This record gives sequence, C-alpha cells and structure tokens, in this order.
Amino acid sequence: MTAYVTIEPCRRLKNIFSNLSSFYIIDVDTIIKTSGIDMSKKSNRFLVNSELERLIQAGIKSKRYSGFIYINSNLNSEIITDLREIVMETENSTVDSFVLLDDCDVPKLKDYYMLFEEIIFFPTIRKAKILECTPRNIPKLQ
Repeated sequence: MTAYVTIEPCRRLKNIFSNLSSFYIIDVDTIIKTSGIDMSKKSNRFLVNSELERLIQAGIKSKRYSGFIYINSNLNSEIITDLREIVMETENSTVDSFVLLDDCDVPKLKDYYMLFEEIIFFPTIRKAKILECTPRNIPKLQ
C-alpha cells in the first residue's frame, strides 16, 4: 500500500481522480470541522491527534484498500515526520512508500519534496486513476 499526502481538499481530488473509492482517506480539516472542538486548547488537540492516530492505524492495516490518502491543509515537516513515524511503527502496517501529491502548474509543497520517495503531480487534461500517474523520483542529497 502507498501512503499519499497532500494539502488539496477532498472535493478537488474527487474531480481529478476516478478511483478514490479504493483508497482510505483521512481529511484532517473535515474531521476537525465536524468535531466542533476548539483546537486552541491543548487537551482538545490531544484528543483530535489521538483519534487521527487511531484512524491512520486502522487504515494502514486494512487489506481492503489499495492506498491511503492523508489530507491536511496545515501540512508541515513536523506533521510529515510524525505521520511517517506512526505508519512505520504500526504493527502489521501495509504501507511501503510515501508519495506527495502536488500541483504541477502551481507547486505548493516544494519545500517538502525531499521528505518523500516520490512526487505525483495532478493530471491536468482528464480524470485519471492515482495508480496511473507517473511518479517523479526525488534524488536524495548526499
């Protein structure tokens, strides 16, 4: 299973990709908005983070899905590192690679390219399946 990470909202992904039903999707912004929890309190942030971790662990253990998509508009290097740590430390995890989904015309996540094995840019001409997109490998700095 591949873990995809992006900041783009789920509605945009639905317009771009045709096979989202075969992916386990966690949209952090939607979870926070629907919970109605005040995120300025540390105890509430802990509760939401615990729930997100539980959802991530449930999704990456599943054999039903062909991939896992993590959507967070507040993505930063700390969140990416923590996500990778949660996934790699989870027993029976089926995730074998981390891929960043970004916009080719207006790349918003260039600062984080080096934290991923591959970058996939959104197709611009027609709807496509995520697995059909051509990844771009990022060379590791020595």
